[in-house]
Amino acid sequence: MTSRRAWSVLLGLVLALAVFAPPAQAVTTVTLSAHVTNSDGLDQAGSVCLELAAPGSSCGGTNLTSGGVWSRTWDVDANPGSYLIRVTSSTMDGHTRWYVAGDNAGTTDRSAATPVNLGPGAVDLHFDMVMPAIAKVTGTLLDNHGAPVAGAHVGRNQSGHQTSVITQADGSYDFGYVRAGAHSLSVSPVGDYAGTSGSMTVPASGAYVVDPPLVVQKAASIHGHVTDSVSGAPLPLVEVQVFTAGSHTYQGSAYTDLNGDYRINQLGNQDLVARFSDEFGGYASQLSGGGDPVTWVGEVPFTLAADTDTAKNMGLTAMSPAVPTHNLSGTVTDDGGHPLPGIAVTSPDDQSLYDVTDRLGHWYLDTPPGSYRLQLRDDNRWGTYVFGTGPSWFPEFYPDAAMEAAGLPVTVVAGVPQSGLDVTLGRGAYIQGAVRETGDPSPANFSTHWSVYGTNGQVALEQDPGYFSGASYSVLVRPGTWRLLLRSQRFVVSSTVDYLPRWLGDTDSFEAATQVTVAAGDTVTVADTHVGSSFAVVASPAVSGTPAVGGVLTASTGTWSTMTGTRYDVTWWRGPTQVGSGATYQVAAADAGDAVRARVVATNGSHTATADSAPVTIARVASAVTGRGTSRKAGAVKLTVTVSAAGPTPAGTLTIKRGARVVKRDVVLVGGRAVVTLKRQPSGVRRFTASYSGAAQTLPATSASIRVKVR
Repeated sequence: MTSRRAWSVLLGLVLALAVFAPPAQAVTTVTLSAHVTNSDGLDQAGSVCLELAAPGSSCGGTNLTSGGVWSRTWDVDANPGSYLIRVTSSTMDGHTRWYVAGDNAGTTDRSAATPVNLGPGAVDLHFDMVMPAIAKVTGTLLDNHGAPVAGAHVGRNQSGHQTSVITQADGSYDFGYVRAGAHSLSVSPVGDYAGTSGSMTVPASGAYVVDPPLVVQKAASIHGHVTDSVSGAPLPLVEVQVFTAGSHTYQGSAYTDLNGDYRINQLGNQDLVARFSDEFGGYASQLSGGGDPVTWVGEVPFTLAADTDTAKNMGLTAMSPAVPTHNLSGTVTDDGGHPLPGIAVTSPDDQSLYDVTDRLGHWYLDTPPGSYRLQLRDDNRWGTYVFGTGPSWFPEFYPDAAMEAAGLPVTVVAGVPQSGLDVTLGRGAYIQGAVRETGDPSPANFSTHWSVYGTNGQVALEQDPGYFSGASYSVLVRPGTWRLLLRSQRFVVSSTVDYLPRWLGDTDSFEAATQVTVAAGDTVTVADTHVGSSFAVVASPAVSGTPAVGGVLTASTGTWSTMTGTRYDVTWWRGPTQVGSGATYQVAAADAGDAVRARVVATNGSHTATADSAPVTIARVASAVTGRGTSRKAGAVKLTVTVSAAGPTPAGTLTIKRGARVVKRDVVLVGGRAVVTLKRQPSGVRRFTASYSGAAQTLPATSASIRVKVR
């Protein structure tokens, strides 16, 4: 019994421990790793990705690190599933192989790959993969005298898969491992040498040397004159392109200038074909030696000797361009009457309206009824391909206005087409310079509005704000003599600095501004313009006029640190009280004897400053004293005295005299009047006077003699 009881106790303890012991922790992450080499024993660069075994899954991966090593952890709870492992070797030109258990060569067949469980029960996995070595490609770049050419970019391309290497001092280059098959080769121009092209067919493995070596020669060029085949007139804006014969690889291009001339440099030692094209539909495309410019059938190549310049002139055959549906049409010509292709026709009143002039300078618009202003400007073709960094055609609003507001609207009536809306464009000129902040020579980005003034002081052109990197600007103007006014802003962090207007030449007035005279096609660089934001009075306002009641005072605006573009608001003050506004003020009676001043608030953009004139004292008004007297008791006299003035009611005191003797002092006026009682005055006819002392607004005065018969 004792033994059985002991076993029961022991079993209970075991069960209790089983109940209360924590469960074993399940594995939630596993480690995946690999070492990838090739059959030459070289560690590989590239990436390894995991892809769900189900068809159509995407592959997400991480890169191989130094030494061909790959390692990552995997959360089997968060991303459980059956995965395939794909290795891509950039060292082996992007070759890909899938992991196969027990086979370090892997497979190129996804369906033959070994799935790896990365769900519950997954374990760590490491594998080695050996990529099969493919061909290694090297070559040499020589010039046409057999000398090596260093520093050139040599590229290869196989159906869009491409790499580029640079030739060494001995002219050698090394593409490393390269996929088998046909590849095109290209060499970019370097130094005095032109580019070239070639091809190679790479075997499956081994060492492959590009043979014969790629050869470049000193760059050659072609030039020429393109004209109308009948009239012989030069044709600007014709595109000339050079291609290799057969493969038709692009080698270079140019557009003809105003005289129909072009030049293409950096051409090499291949068989070449030039194609002449008119994007404006006025002339048929042609190849330099004949043949179909679309299919290239019948092309006749030409070759260029090293360091030569060969003429390739072309006369193009005119076509009749199709005329679209339209109700507005016109022609754009230069000032010599030559048609201008590539000129955009737009309307600020309808942004959807757009056409580009054809080879004959014609343009066509089909608009709904309404009123439209038309602008005609270079559509970037002339500026890009003909004039380059020089000024292009000066844009005009129909018929010949530089500013939109001055353009003549064209009214469209339904069913009534209008033609002959012709415009002549002339070459513009550039005025260029830089904006700097006063005291800070460092470049900055400014937003600047330019106003271009003619010699008559009138605005001839305004340019919307634009941002100029490094503070530089360029203003396109008509030929002539101009003065420029700028208004600038600068953005600093989250705030804006507004600068005061400034004339070219760092002046504050039109009269002192620098005049710039330009001819068609000129680019004139002017001195920097310095702008600041300090706005203050230089000379205070002044008041002139008659400083008396009823008189008119006039205030000047004063002189300010910037006068151009400054607006002035004038108010008039008597002490702390505003009594008027405007440039003039008529003095009121209440101003008599007081001081009046003008206050000018000057505003220029976001800048405001205030200045007061010196105070002007207004003269006191004249007063008049009258009186009468009575005597009803012996020795008693009653005087009634009135003091009057034009405007203010006189205040102050009176002094009463009988003859020359003062009989009463400091009699206070109330409402301009006082009643005075005098006692113990001698009987008989007596004469009294009342003298007014004057006050702040009124002058002193004395009455005439007041006759009283004293009882």
